[in-house]
Amino acid sequence: LSLVAETLPAEQRPLGLALISFAFLGSAPLAQFLGAGIGAGFGAVMLSAAPLYALGALGIQWMADGNAGHAAADPASSLRTRLKDLLRDPVVPAVWASALAVLFGFVAFHAGAQALNAGHDLQILRLAGLPPLLLSFAAAPLIRRRGAPFTARAGLLLSALAFGLALSGAAPRLILSSILLSTGVAIAVPGLIATLAGRAENANRGLALAIHAFTIFLGASIAPPLAQILAHLGSTPLWAVPGLLFLGAAQALAIGLRASRKRSIFQNSDQRIDQNKLL
Repeated sequence: LSLVAETLPAEQRPLGLALISFAFLGSAPLAQFLGAGIGAGFGAVMLSAAPLYALGALGIQWMADGNAGHAAADPASSLRTRLKDLLRDPVVPAVWASALAVLFGFVAFHAGAQALNAGHDLQILRLAGLPPLLLSFAAAPLIRRRGAPFTARAGLLLSALAFGLALSGAAPRLILSSILLSTGVAIAVPGLIATLAGRAENANRGLALAIHAFTIFLGASIAPPLAQILAHLGSTPLWAVPGLLFLGAAQALAIGLRASRKRSIFQNSDQRIDQNKLL
């Protein structure tokens, strides 16, 4: 993520972020199909993936210019100082919190459907959610026209709507929920990354995206056990909790944006007062 954000020109960055978002979102259902197809145990699945990682590392080493667009942090600036600089912008922690909700909800939906086993084919459910992930590419023009924060919030609200639809419990609506959830996540992820990349300064962008990566995959990691717990309580808490998290993430992002705008207004007012004093 840092490499894409730092090396691509600003006009190409939304498409680059959309591509990488589609890549890691699409890898989840594809990996499940691959694992089911190999059927030779966990070790065989891991060994089959190892060459892909090696090829990826070689490709990056061959193609990427390590100095292009790179802005190193000030050696005198500590990690704590750079983290404080990031936290001064209320939008940044809001994006981190939203990232936690995104993959938590995405993974919890499929893990919860498996735990419920409510009369629907899990493979069909996964297949239904795969094509809408291509809408990650639609996020790029949307980011350019309406801005990254708008794109992120639109995706979060669509994802919340998907869980609201799942509360009905009917199998056909659950398939529609899978389609809607994949659409929302496909739009939200590049919107959140682009928001963060645009708000962070060059020297702090790598740290901001590293924390974002931690939170988004933390959400994915805690989703399966929590989905199992919620499934034992029934379908209503299973679908309601992730849906409320998506709504809370959209609201947190809106609050962060309002607070950031107010802060900018106050700073501009202070600057004008200081200039008047000098005059």
